[in-house]
Amino acid sequence: MKLPTNLFVNYHAGDPKGAVANLAVARVLVASLGIWKLLSYEWAPIQRWPVYANDYYLLLVPRWIQPYLVYEKYLAVLGLILFAVGISHRYATPATAILVAHLGVARYTLDPSGASQALFTIVYLMVFFALYREQDLLSGDGIRTTESAGRSDLRALIRSTYDSGDPKNTNSVLQCGLIAVAILYFGSGVTKIVSGPAWEWTTPRNLGQYLLWAQSYFGVSSELGRLLLQYPTLIRVATIGVLVLEAGFLLWVLAKRDITPFVVGLLGMHVGIAVVMGPFFFDQIVFLLLFADWSRALRWLESRYRDFAHSS
Repeated sequence: MKLPTNLFVNYHAGDPKGAVANLAVARVLVASLGIWKLLSYEWAPIQRWPVYANDYYLLLVPRWIQPYLVYEKYLAVLGLILFAVGISHRYATPATAILVAHLGVARYTLDPSGASQALFTIVYLMVFFALYREQDLLSGDGIRTTESAGRSDLRALIRSTYDSGDPKNTNSVLQCGLIAVAILYFGSGVTKIVSGPAWEWTTPRNLGQYLLWAQSYFGVSSELGRLLLQYPTLIRVATIGVLVLEAGFLLWVLAKRDITPFVVGLLGMHVGIAVVMGPFFFDQIVFLLLFADWSRALRWLESRYRDFAHSS
């Protein structure tokens, strides 16, 4: 069965049709992820924490400011709501990015895991939106700029974004975002190859150690892991595949090829890790979905709505 092509867009390869619509969906996804993460963390206990994992970052989060982190969180959430709608990209988005970055540093002092680091990825993406704000035509600012006040004019603007192909006007945000996310995977892959080293990291024994650790730390069932360890060749192929996906994603992007196979592979990798080992990298899945061709789905919904309207 042949995998459908161009489900995900390599924005480094040029400007595709529908880039503006995709940008609007990406903005909402980034804002939603940021709001969810900020609201899901407990900020008040930071000042009462006896030991810090990274106390050299406390210079940026001194004791006197820690009681105010809760209020800073709500200011950042308000800014992210404005960002989701696309209002005041020029001023509110950079200010909100600074707040999220500071909260990320505060969280990183306690938890240096990828969950905390994802806040910094959100900051990078917000900075790209602020720098190239004139390309976000479907934001609140963009719609005001086009003076499309009427409903029919707004519908025409949305429809025109499906056919947009102006390389200087639509995709810099997602191009920079794609390269940034690919660099994160590249760093993870190269670290495994160099520090593993690669020939040790891909052994069934190494994965077995990870499985034992996951069973004790995350409480996952040992049945699937035990079954998997009975097929050492499959384990080696899977671990080599992880190295290829992580280290090769950036090179594939820079080569201007269709990124769909790599993104689907990375999504499958995250799901497989969640099933076998326990940790679910939800943040990374959202970051990968930013580069889906959402305009396809919007066109399909529009055609379905049109068919329904004609039949009723």
